[in-house]
Amino acid sequence: MIALVVAGLLWWHSNSSKASQAVALAECKVAAKQYTNAQKKLTTAISNGQTSAQTSTSDVADANTLTTLNQALQDAGNPADTAKCDSSLNATELKSHTKELQNDASDMADKTDAINNAIKAVNTSKATADTNTLKSNLSSAISQAQGTLDNSAGSVADENTRTALQKRHHRGQYGDERDQSVRIRRQ
Repeated sequence: MIALVVAGLLWWHSNSSKASQAVALAECKVAAKQYTNAQKKLTTAISNGQTSAQTSTSDVADANTLTTLNQALQDAGNPADTAKCDSSLNATELKSHTKELQNDASDMADKTDAINNAIKAVNTSKATADTNTLKSNLSSAISQAQGTLDNSAGSVADENTRTALQKRHHRGQYGDERDQSVRIRRQ
């Protein structure tokens, strides 16, 4: 009788171990897929980041954005291709490997976000630098126009041309007064 009870327990334990190992293997495969997806996203972000990192510091308003991007790329390194679940492992080993894969996938997602945010910051800084350059060019053109206008006083045959130029210069510098009055009324 005791032999039957012991045999029954061993049989039950053997079947429960197999079921536990099967569940752990399925969980590991899900984690491996998440790891692979995170790895692909990180690899894409690294590639995009390396392209953005080629931006010259003279092309951005804030050079720190490039420093941040380069640091994020350095922190990312090269993701390892270890997302495999070996069916010969027991349930405990599979659970441990699953946890590692989940942690690594989460870490890669954080690194991907850091790189993508740094790329956005570089692009914003480039746009700001472009805007600043355009503003500077416009300001220079307005100054040149004012100089030309000032130098033409008394030197033109037709004062109407000079007056028209002065009105255009005034509108370019201060905007059309009609546009400003409309903006004031809307506020």
